[in-house]
Order: sequence, then structure tokens, then C-alpha cells
Amino acid sequence: LMLYWQATQPLDTNYSVFVQIIDLKDFHRAGQQDGQPGCGAYPTKTWLPGDLIADHYTIPIANDARPGTYTLLTGMYIDDERLDVHTDDGQAEGNQIELTQLQVDS
Repeated sequence: LMLYWQATQPLDTNYSVFVQIIDLKDFHRAGQQDGQPGCGAYPTKTWLPGDLIADHYTIPIANDARPGTYTLLTGMYIDDERLDVHTDDGQAEGNQIELTQLQVDS
């Protein structure tokens, strides 16, 4: 998975990124990867407005993942508290971004 982040203002906190492959019906997780943006090379405190950060993740599928349809999610957090997601016009959209659906086969 390749994510691209862009700063709109300076940040005073280093946030972590999460990516999850999860069944939203019962929250069974088939895979997850967390880390610092830019493969650990670009902590959010170093971002300047307009910076575009490429962020690559490989998400291994868990051995106990059952076959089915899952949602690929991403977002940022600090100390187990997720950041809120907003649209360009400021509307709140929760604390994660649903990227796509994935099929896990046995």
C-alpha cells in the first residue's frame, strides 16, 4: 500500500499511521501495520505546509484470518487516540479513512 500525506500546517506532535484489513461487521482483523510516516524517515513534527510524504506499507495477512470481504482502513494516532478525519470543507468524518474492499481467500 502506498499512501501520500500532505501537510497543511506545521505539526507539533509526532503521529503514527495505522493501516488495517478489518471486517467492519465484527471487527475481526486480518492484518495490520503501524509505523511512522515515510517508512520512519519523516516524523510528522518535521512536516512543513505543502510537503508531500510518500508512505509505503506491506500488510501481512494474519494466519488466523478467515476467508471473506474486508475493508482496508488507514488513519493516524498518538497514545492509542486516533485523530479525527475532516473533509476539505471541515466536515467531520470519524477517525479513519476507508480506502477499499479486499477479498481474503483461504
